[in-house]
Amino acid sequence: MKKSILWIVCGLLAMAGCTGDGDNPASDQREIELKNFSNSGCKGNEVRTRSDDDVRKEVFNYSCIHEDYLYVTHLDAMFNCCLDRLEADVSVEGNQIRIGEYESYGAGEGCYCICPYDLSYEIGPLVEGKTYVIYIGHKGNESKVAEFEFHNSMSGVWGVETINAVCGGIIHEDFYPKEIDESDPLSVFFAAELHDTYWDIDSKEHSTFFYQEESGDRFMVIDSREAFLDAYMGTEELPNIDFDLYTLIIGRTWGSNSAYRLVDVVLKDMGPNLDLETKLIHYANGGAYEVILDMFYWCLYPKLPQKSISLRRTVTDIH
Repeated sequence: MKKSILWIVCGLLAMAGCTGDGDNPASDQREIELKNFSNSGCKGNEVRTRSDDDVRKEVFNYSCIHEDYLYVTHLDAMFNCCLDRLEADVSVEGNQIRIGEYESYGAGEGCYCICPYDLSYEIGPLVEGKTYVIYIGHKGNESKVAEFEFHNSMSGVWGVETINAVCGGIIHEDFYPKEIDESDPLSVFFAAELHDTYWDIDSKEHSTFFYQEESGDRFMVIDSREAFLDAYMGTEELPNIDFDLYTLIIGRTWGSNSAYRLVDVVLKDMGPNLDLETKLIHYANGGAYEVILDMFYWCLYPKLPQKSISLRRTVTDIH
């Protein structure tokens, strides 16, 4: 009789362990992988310093095409025009999933331009009914895209707002000067005035927005005529900007030798704060001048909300 009762209890326990993945703790320990990665190839060369749109969304389509796996397509991810291949990998900590997308160059070199690619991949296995937080972006600098409860029937679109510059410019001091739009007063002004401190033959100091001794990455947010006048230390007449409509961001980044290039500046609205990212490439094959290379940028945005701005710097090595 006791043996019969024992077998009945064991049978009930076994049945309780088969109530579905969402109730089975063991299923929560399955290792999440990224598989079936593909990309569209470059969709058109672009150096993104100008845009007709004030705001663009970084878009991610998602759907379940295989059980427990989420199929994600990252639309218009920006990478170098001349890469050898694109790749992505996944890391997981608790319920946080990080998808790191990155480029590699093989024996070739990158170009001084970026272009949009569509990246697609599957991630899983995921647990039915479990809540996940997913981060996607350049490897090591992923941004939060969504928090979601996983279901095998789910599909839709995630979007992260990227605030585009109405006008913008990247200035490499001393090395690799860029052509400027001579018809644009802002381009002409900043090409001449956005530089480090220097001294002329009469030992007269010339400073404009940044001092030579101020090292590292720096930026300033200017949202009024008065702030523009306070920030500028030069002697030229300032160009007119309607600060009721626009916010000006001026910044400086650097490279430890002449093999660094600043290729893009991206501002994203992350909700509680804004994220300002400077994207650099570094030609790591040697032969560069060993000199600190200062790089400057200016961007005129639609009037920004009163939010704190965090600065991120991304460097991609090209071998």
